Amino acid sequence: MNIAVELRHLRYFVAVAEELSLTRAARRLNTVSPSLGNQIRQLEELVGTTLLHREGHHLALTEAGRLMLSEARRILEEVGLVLEKVQCAGEAEAARLSIGVYHGAEWRVFPRLLPFMRAQCPRLDLRFRTMNPVEMLDALRMRTIDAAIMRGPVCEPEIATERVLTDRIMAVVPARHPLARLKRIPLDELAELPFVIISQEVAPQLRQLVSQIAEDAGVQIRASVETENMLSTVITVDAVSGFSLLPQYVERILPKTVVARPLAISPPPTGPLIAAYRTGNTQPNLTLFLQKLLECFQDEAEIGPLIN
Repeated sequence: MNIAVELRHLRYFVAVAEELSLTRAARRLNTVSPSLGNQIRQLEELVGTTLLHREGHHLALTEAGRLMLSEARRILEEVGLVLEKVQCAGEAEAARLSIGVYHGAEWRVFPRLLPFMRAQCPRLDLRFRTMNPVEMLDALRMRTIDAAIMRGPVCEPEIATERVLTDRIMAVVPARHPLARLKRIPLDELAELPFVIISQEVAPQLRQLVSQIAEDAGVQIRASVETENMLSTVITVDAVSGFSLLPQYVERILPKTVVARPLAISPPPTGPLIAAYRTGNTQPNLTLFLQKLLECFQDEAEIGPLIN
């Protein structure tokens, strides 16, 4: 049997059954008595039985009416709980952001950012995913992440960027090597050693930055060993008695057998760490996250759009 009872029928019936007066129920529902009466009669026709006895202006529930009142209250309460759960789920989803983070940048960003965000935006649910730059740009285009913290620059019209902070680029050498005793290491002396660098597929921006540093200094260096991440780069530097050029935050993971020293270049070479996101994405929680991210590191970078 197809019974097209709607929630409005149940709400109207509950009001009439509790008030036992069309006038009072209509006032409670902000409607008019004739319309309310029609809805009750329609409900009775749909269920095929009388729910209310009518004697003039007096109403009384039938046995079926008392059962309908109990069940209608239960149904409306359950529907209300379902709607509340759905709303809460929607709010949680709206407050959730998926953030891609460049391999190694966690050591630079997380110790400062995570406590700051917990204090400033405790209801913002941040989900971080460690990815390489190519993966992050693909994920931004596919909308599987909302933003990325990565090495800049990024030259794509559909990707907007903000400079988060600026890192000094350091020379990483074995602690046993004579160059490790210098406070600042000349790049031309490093060029005699095997050069260890992260692959182009994993770190294209870092590769570009290193090439620019060498070109500006008039020094030719060639990659001897390619690695897939910063940790393996550091390990390989020690293993082959070579060197690498990496952001200063690499100092956080260096073993005792490897050291990081500034380059003997003035001004010191630096590279930006940026926040990237889809151009035109005005999602309020993303805007809030970007605002707080820049605020967190405002004393370490020139804040503003990164000019590519």
